[in-house]
Amino acid sequence: MSLSFLKYTAVAVVLLTSSSLAGAADWTIRPTVEQEIFYDSNITLGPVIEEEVEAYKLAPRANIRGQGGNWSADFDIGLTFTRLSNQLYDSDDQVAGLELRRFSERQSFDLTADLRRESTRSLAPELDFVLAATRVEKQTVRPSYTRILNEKNSLTAGATWLETDYDSVRFNDYEQLGFDLLWNRVLNSRLSLQVSAYSSAFESGIAPLVPGEPATESDTIGLTVGLTRQFDEQLSGSLSIGTREVDTTTRTVFIFFPITLEDESSGFTSSADIAYEGETWSGSASLSRSLVPSGFIGELIESDRLALAYQRQLAERIFFEFDAEFTAEESIEDGGFARDRLILKPALRWQFSQRWSLTTYLRHRVRDTENTGRQDEAEGTGIFFKVRY
Repeated sequence: MSLSFLKYTAVAVVLLTSSSLAGAADWTIRPTVEQEIFYDSNITLGPVIEEEVEAYKLAPRANIRGQGGNWSADFDIGLTFTRLSNQLYDSDDQVAGLELRRFSERQSFDLTADLRRESTRSLAPELDFVLAATRVEKQTVRPSYTRILNEKNSLTAGATWLETDYDSVRFNDYEQLGFDLLWNRVLNSRLSLQVSAYSSAFESGIAPLVPGEPATESDTIGLTVGLTRQFDEQLSGSLSIGTREVDTTTRTVFIFFPITLEDESSGFTSSADIAYEGETWSGSASLSRSLVPSGFIGELIESDRLALAYQRQLAERIFFEFDAEFTAEESIEDGGFARDRLILKPALRWQFSQRWSLTTYLRHRVRDTENTGRQDEAEGTGIFFKVRY
């Protein structure tokens, strides 16, 4: 079943909810702008064609925030203009985000919507590699409702719709619709329990010789149990583990005849994170396993992700920052797809006034992909200088 009709439903919900915010409110506008020049040794992260570029980027953004007696709203608008020494990779990206919230003493309704029109060049690690900058549009809508049952218990019900369209036949368009129910119980002042049940439907591509049918359909159900702990004023952490089941239907061609393949997959999901916030330094670590859609292979893939972040104040206005991310991905079907990705990013930031900052950082990316017996390795290093107001 196609999920396209949800686009019009989501737009109607956003318009109806936005129209109710016309009353008296306090509004603020916060503009920001970033200018960046950089060098990248392999902008496409390609294993064969390593495109070396020098570039300039200008990224103005604006946040409009409003708040009334029982509601709040956030609108984010961003425009990014990137010009590279190889004009094939030039891009003009647009991002628009919306967060609406209506609340009372015991309940709240939240709505988030996000529209992104970006270049596939910036998604090279996710999409394997890109031979030129082509357009990709991503739309996400999530409504949710939270009810406080008593002092210790609350329920949240939500839905998420995602659609991605690539302006290139090399990648697979996809849609995903999911529903989730979360029970939160406060065990004590520093410890809480979360139990979540969810389901989702995923569609990708167009079936060969079967007009109107997706090439891949995946239905997922899952259950997750987690704990959140505030150890003290500076240290916090969480841990969750769950199980999931995925039924996948794939439509393909065999000797000029369309065929349908069925596949079942079971596994577990998990996440763990810890964060420390000190006076002069802060750090965090997170480890997670989840199912994510891929526009490259047009399927759901299992993703294990480890992320580390560290920040230290070296002087009154000088900060050292370091981010590291390692991701291991594998197809949940017997498709022979696996990929490892590593990103390292040390940075030095000078906050030379309340509104102005200068950041210089190095980004090193490594990717190792295996797809149907073929293995490709690629790496690239970039040096960036960014001014932010």
